[in-house]
Amino acid sequence: MNRFAFTAAFAASFALTSAASAQSSATFGDWSARCDNVLRCAAIGFAKELGGGWLHFERDGAATAQARIRIVLDTESKDDTVAVSVKFDEPGFETIFPASVQAKRDDSERHVIVVPDGAMDAFRNALRKASQIVVRRTDGQKIAYDTDELNLSLKGSVATLRWIDERQRRVNTVTAMIASGPAAATTIPSPPALPSIRKSRFVAKELGEKAPPAVMAAWKEACDEWDEVGDRKGSGYLIGAQAQLWDMPCSRGAYNFGSMFFLQQGNKAQLLKFEQWMRGEQRSAGRFETKAEELINAEFVPADMQIIFFSKGRGIGDCGSGGGYTWDGSRFRMTAYRELDECRGVPEDFWLTLWRTNVIK
Repeated sequence: MNRFAFTAAFAASFALTSAASAQSSATFGDWSARCDNVLRCAAIGFAKELGGGWLHFERDGAATAQARIRIVLDTESKDDTVAVSVKFDEPGFETIFPASVQAKRDDSERHVIVVPDGAMDAFRNALRKASQIVVRRTDGQKIAYDTDELNLSLKGSVATLRWIDERQRRVNTVTAMIASGPAAATTIPSPPALPSIRKSRFVAKELGEKAPPAVMAAWKEACDEWDEVGDRKGSGYLIGAQAQLWDMPCSRGAYNFGSMFFLQQGNKAQLLKFEQWMRGEQRSAGRFETKAEELINAEFVPADMQIIFFSKGRGIGDCGSGGGYTWDGSRFRMTAYRELDECRGVPEDFWLTLWRTNVIK
């Protein structure tokens, strides 16, 4: 694949809007949401400033699952806690948060404020009336970078949570966030079961950088830019008694580097094609189309028998897609997929998941 075709293909794939995949993704105002294959749903409410923080909503698909709403602050502070004020821009909601809130540093190395369960009803009411949440540090320091305050947009929040109610089949039940009603939680159907994939127990071994002749021939036939990859080298692994995996470089750009993967068994080398998401209504059923011959910023992790990838929408990596494929002994199967279309300062570990599995080791 030449670099112009690669760039065009990536741009076309990345530019597909939520309207094209309405069954499992949606965007309303400044909020973006996804529901995965087991109806675990998550949403992000963006700040008006680039970076600095965001609102994060998540809820499992089970009828009794509780919603969790967090304010995530991307501060530069290394302290375990940071004191902030959290205020809606409409009066009447001063009791949701105390005058000074301790944002706690979590495993993501960001400071997080969790909306208390007891304040969830008041928080829902605030979403209907307010247009933003304003967060400031109480010690007078900047909240993040050169920003004195963080303005978290609520535009689209009600529509987003209503959409999640619909996807999780909570409408008109007592469990709904927005579209609530009198029906009991027991009327909500169970979500789909989490798929399981058994990882190959073979212990992978490194084979170095020199690919065998069959792989070299297949690579040169498949990759139009095989002679333009610069100092990028291939890498091989033994992943079965008679199976070799070869990661071979192909296209490259400013921040995205393409790789092709080849499976050699005996004297024959096969270009691997990877499952990708079906767009549109078929996506809701967890269906794939097998067509990807090139993965972006990908690498094989021997301990997990997994190929992971991270396709950046732009250089700082605050949008794009990522995921992984696990070797089950006969093929690589998609085990995780997440994405974020909006380039608004949210790092990969907070992107929205569309596919998850239980990998049995």
